[in-house]
Order: sequence, then C-alpha cells, then structure tokens
Amino acid sequence: MNPNNLSEQDNELYQKGIAALRKQNYDYAIELFQQVLEIYPDFSVCLHDLWRTSREKRNSLPPSIFQRVIEKIKIGILSLKLIYLLMLGKLESAISVQKTIILLNPNCTPAFYRLATTFLRQGKSTLAKTSWEEILFIDKKNVGALRQLARLYYEEKDYKKATATARLLLSVQAHDLQAETILKDIAALGTIEEGFDNFKPAT
Repeated sequence: MNPNNLSEQDNELYQKGIAALRKQNYDYAIELFQQVLEIYPDFSVCLHDLWRTSREKRNSLPPSIFQRVIEKIKIGILSLKLIYLLMLGKLESAISVQKTIILLNPNCTPAFYRLATTFLRQGKSTLAKTSWEEILFIDKKNVGALRQLARLYYEEKDYKKATATARLLLSVQAHDLQAETILKDIAALGTIEEGFDNFKPAT
C-alpha cells in the first residue's frame, strides 16, 4: 500500500513523521511511524521509514558501552522468547518480538532475515521483500537476501528486478546456481529489456 490508501488523518500523521525525520527529530518520527503501523501493519513504506529512522538515530547518537551491554542482554532475552513463539506457531507475536529486536539494533541483518521468513510463513510476500530489501541498505552484498529477492521477484513475474538482482548476486558470488538459472529462464522468455543493471531496493 502507499500513502494514498491512508485516511486523511492517518496520512497527515505519516507526513508528520516524514517531516520529523527530515528535521532529525528521530524519537518523534519513530513514535509517529509506530502509530501509523498500529493501524496499517502492512504499510511497507512506513515500515522502511521506521527502520531508516532508527538507523539514522543510532548513527547520529551511537550507544555507549553500557548501553550496548544492556542492549545485548535485552536482545538475548527477546531471542529466547522468539524461539519459543516460533515453536508454538504464534507468528504475530513472533513478528512483534522481531520488530522490537530490530528497533534495539536496526543494523542487525539476521533479525531482518528472520522477520522476512516469518512474514513468508504468513503468506505476506510484500513485507518479506521489504525486510530482505532492508538488508541491502545495510549490506548491499548480502548473498542470502539477494538470493531470496531474486527468487521472489521471479516468482511474481517482476522480471526486471529479478534480472537486476540475479546479476548483482553473480557479481558478489560468481556462478551462483540460482542466479544463473533465473537469468537463463528469463532470457528464454524473451520479455526483458536491457538496462536494468543498477539495482535499487524498492521503497
């Protein structure tokens, strides 16, 4: 979904969040984005904005050593809770815990990966893609995220993104079998135009 699908009031809330982010008022922006996501949990653009804000806040105000220790303890406790919830199949609760972990450390690529796989278990491929794409903002050469995205784009017949992602994957990991197979299959379809070498994660 996009801001045009929001109610006027909620869109105003979202735009206030964007304005707060631009002014580097990170805590207020995070609060506003979270309010919007409580109403529209599938609003992937807002979810990206929330994660982006959290990273920018962390980069501008790096946590102290003491704060890092507390952060690791919290993440450790939450990770144990996450394992328990996933074993019970309580996916919504597991997603909530994973999002909390990400807000504690928005540069943790394994957390995004786990979140993406949980979204897939729910059949929410758009949110799974958003999570894997977020990894590329942190580590643009992440093989796991590139491989998953190339597959999803191909399955959804988004051949332009599938081609770009598969090529990027091959530039990172030469002779990757999945990437080579996707490119061969797309070439066989004869439907791809040239000029999609520059990959940009969807936002």
